[in-house]
Amino acid sequence: MYNFKILLKNNLNILLGKLNKKSKRKSTLFGGLLLVFGLIALTLIYTLQAKSMFDGLAPLHVEKVCIFHALLTSLSVIVIIGIMRTTANTKNSDTDFLMSLPIKKSEIILSKTLSKYIFDWFFVFLLFVPYMVLYLILIEFNINLLIFGLIYLFIAPLVSVGISYIFDFIVARLFNRIKFGNLLKTFFLLLIFISVLGFMLAKTFTYGTADQLNLNAYFADRPISNYFLNFLFYPNIQNVLVVLSCTILPFILGVILYTIDYGKTFASYSSKNKTLKFENGKNTLKMFYKKELYSYVSTPAYIINTIIGGVVILVVSIFVCTLGKNGLNNYLGVEIPNILLSGIFALIFCCMLASAPISASSISLEGKNIWLLKSCPINEKTLFLSKILTHLTILEPFIIISSLLLTIFVKFSFVEFLIIISLPTMQNLILASGGLLMNLWLPMLDFDNETKVVKQSLSVLLTMVFGILIALLPLGVYYIFKYLSINYIVCISLGIYGIILSTILTVLFTKGIKVFRKIN
Repeated sequence: MYNFKILLKNNLNILLGKLNKKSKRKSTLFGGLLLVFGLIALTLIYTLQAKSMFDGLAPLHVEKVCIFHALLTSLSVIVIIGIMRTTANTKNSDTDFLMSLPIKKSEIILSKTLSKYIFDWFFVFLLFVPYMVLYLILIEFNINLLIFGLIYLFIAPLVSVGISYIFDFIVARLFNRIKFGNLLKTFFLLLIFISVLGFMLAKTFTYGTADQLNLNAYFADRPISNYFLNFLFYPNIQNVLVVLSCTILPFILGVILYTIDYGKTFASYSSKNKTLKFENGKNTLKMFYKKELYSYVSTPAYIINTIIGGVVILVVSIFVCTLGKNGLNNYLGVEIPNILLSGIFALIFCCMLASAPISASSISLEGKNIWLLKSCPINEKTLFLSKILTHLTILEPFIIISSLLLTIFVKFSFVEFLIIISLPTMQNLILASGGLLMNLWLPMLDFDNETKVVKQSLSVLLTMVFGILIALLPLGVYYIFKYLSINYIVCISLGIYGIILSTILTVLFTKGIKVFRKIN
């Protein structure tokens, strides 16, 4: 067990960047504290959102919808996390090193599995516990909900861990030996993700028309979540067996498959083309930009974990376009003015962008090869711009296409189109430059696979929290200046975004350059 504790501690240290030199530990400690405060702020915001849902549905006597919503959301998110974590073979792995040490294979697998479980547990906590606590306080104290809610809190993260192991096993066998296997792997996982997301949207409840008569039919139409709901309130043998089967069985199967594969080397496709190609390197920015794009598309873990926000934006937009304006009003159960609806879509886009900080891991992914960049006679500004441009190139098209689709099919005016596209674009610029600055401050050059860098590194987590808080900034402006029209609210928000962006760019191209030169 001693080795297991050391391995688990090492995984935590990698996450927090504590393997850096002592001179960097103050930065990682401060960054960790910022992350804690940011997560607390997000928990409070989400709790207020849960409270507003209870206030809206309690008069209709359909309070269980709130718990059902928490179950549906948390289950959907952990399934998505499991898909996003799928990497199959990675460019960087500590498998050979760990297997060469006098450590039991079972201890290695257990430490890695527990690290994933702990990371995923927080998401279940954030999405479920506020609703459970508010129900117990505001509605009634239900002993079954308390006991089996806590059980759910600890078994739900097993789903994401199991799914990631199962998909790793399948994807490695399907695509590793095929030419362009990495791209096919990415498209395969994206297709699964889009399918899951589409299913989630199709099963979303129209809370505005909720009533006791259609409630049971709504629950019955979502059988898996309904079993989980009955598990919380009416824990009979059937409900308990179904819930345990949906959570523990995928986990057990995933761990078995992971154990079978761990330590094995899989054959992969190798090109026989030995011709070297040399290009004129006069345009340094173009060369680094192409290098960044190639690095992105050749790393499935990078794509899957960063393009999700853009895909969600596009899928939501297409879903809304299929409904049309009248269908959307019926779906929401209330008619919202176009000018306000455009602001709502802009906020949704901004929040989704916060889940995809591409630049926040671009320095870390250089890994031990960062010395190659540092040894080249390049202008650091050019390098930084190439990484920022890559971030914008990948995510900005989703914003533009989605804004145009909504404008055409929901019949927004030109001003409303500008609202939808301007706020997310500014948010994207802030995340592109701010994520890069955050990664320079907290690089993670010691890692065992790319997923930890693009999903669990401290710089990425801090950028995501920062992005969500920035995304909610227009909402704060709205509550402060309620007497102003939405156009003025947007202008004030854009002004604040401009100040934030200017500050970040100034620091990035001055202090950031000095920090980059000290990285080793």
